[in-house]
Amino acid sequence: MKKYLIPLVTILVLSFLIAGCSGTTATTTPATTSQPTTSAPVATTAAPTTTKPAATTSAAPTTLTPVYGGTLRLMDTRGPSTTLGWYAESGAQFLAPAYPCIETLVRVTFENKVVPWLCDSYKVADDLKSITFHVRPNVKFQDGSDLTGAVIKWNLDQQIAAKVSTAAPWASVDLVDPNTVRVNLTTWRNSLLNDFCTAAGTIVSKTAFDSVGKEGMRWNPVGTGPFKFASFQRDVSVKYVKNPNYWQAGKPYLDAVEYTFSTDPMTETAAFQNGEIDTLGDNVGQTMSSLLASQKGSYLLYNPSGIADMTPDSANDTSPWARLKVRQALDYAIDRDAIVKVRGFGYSATDFQFCYPGTPTYITNLQNRSYNPDMAKQLLADAGYPGGFDTTMWVDSSSADKDSFTSIQNYLQAVGIRAQFVWMDNATAVNFRATGWKNGLQCGILGLDANMNNSIARYFIKASPYWPCIIKSDAFDALYNKSLASPAYDPAAIQTMTQYLYDNAISSCLWTINHANLCQPYVHDGGWMSLQTWPGWTPENAWMSKH
Repeated sequence: MKKYLIPLVTILVLSFLIAGCSGTTATTTPATTSQPTTSAPVATTAAPTTTKPAATTSAAPTTLTPVYGGTLRLMDTRGPSTTLGWYAESGAQFLAPAYPCIETLVRVTFENKVVPWLCDSYKVADDLKSITFHVRPNVKFQDGSDLTGAVIKWNLDQQIAAKVSTAAPWASVDLVDPNTVRVNLTTWRNSLLNDFCTAAGTIVSKTAFDSVGKEGMRWNPVGTGPFKFASFQRDVSVKYVKNPNYWQAGKPYLDAVEYTFSTDPMTETAAFQNGEIDTLGDNVGQTMSSLLASQKGSYLLYNPSGIADMTPDSANDTSPWARLKVRQALDYAIDRDAIVKVRGFGYSATDFQFCYPGTPTYITNLQNRSYNPDMAKQLLADAGYPGGFDTTMWVDSSSADKDSFTSIQNYLQAVGIRAQFVWMDNATAVNFRATGWKNGLQCGILGLDANMNNSIARYFIKASPYWPCIIKSDAFDALYNKSLASPAYDPAAIQTMTQYLYDNAISSCLWTINHANLCQPYVHDGGWMSLQTWPGWTPENAWMSKH
């Protein structure tokens, strides 16, 4: 598979990234209308056979025989600010800290291969009107109750009743027999199987739910996973202990798993250096790169997790960002290559489109709006802003590199876009996604899925609960529906939508982001970076040679 991750570079000083660096010749002719347009994508070269690169390691651990025991102490930069685990409601759910406890019907690899999990087999009907799951036998929940077809049906019915977006195509759920469940579909989507590895496909104990209710299940999850919930301190930590009755014989290897949550790089650095944590989960950046270089024997497991992005309020008629030329000027104003060279630490790549380089959906010959401040100024003048304008950059502190976006603020200043910088916590950023913003840019990371239809639906279609202040159109929805209706996943259809988003400058993509686990040398995993549902992992496989 094509590799695009570049070697680790020496960390440089960001101060040279000032507004006014010399530009290059423009590579495209800006469109003259602010209305949505469509354009056929440029033909790509021979595509790889997978939809995401496989997990990469900076130093592959030696294969050893697993041993039992120990508590794996993880620190993660994101934690559950509103809930710990499962609940049937629409909206974002950050399930990573619940993975040790709760499992899904299927799992989906980065190669977009759907593998049975709590079902031991599944079948899509020839007419594409249903999916039938056969329940894996001899699986028990952590409270001792049995996993049955009736329990799975109850779980899926909760998702339908709550109008969870990924369950929208599920017309009903039938209990065919005690061990077989059929999901009847209102319409076919080639992303449907992928959806069963997300929050909609999580399965919890009905017995426990009947005892504690929905609110209790949020904070005291009971699933089929390799570890049982022990304690939770909101925004601080969550702890699990070994499930001795886990359905996979001989697993898990660990005695316990403890998550600690942090948003402070200094805290993370000190904890790893002092051996207070065994692995650090974060986007690859300065903290991880410095620790990797200084901590002998440590290694990094990483994979593409998203794209750094700036999204303007293009649907607000009173906003300057409602004008296409202004949105195009944004692309020309930013020297992505210079920022990536300094703040990518060897693990990022410049990216202008809503797709990863090296994947089948990537448009290899896209005519990028590369750095050209003179073109940016001309476009602003043509749009009626010869003196520029005032705006706001709302930046998500949980996923964005502050220095990178401070540099972007300087680049915008140089062409006349005077942007106030607001550094938001994750809860505020999530609220912005749902309610919208005025005269500004929401900045952060857009997560991408192996099936890109899911990623596109999350942000850009009219039915999405997110980003109500961006341009959404019937024309784009028609492209999306056509892509979804294909019996098999079609990269060419994704390219058509990617081109549309780029032509209309709906969202300004900047560079790729890699999520990683930085591990102490005695940590042996086999499960991080292996699942599509970032930051999903397989905790039943983790073990430590020192504890």
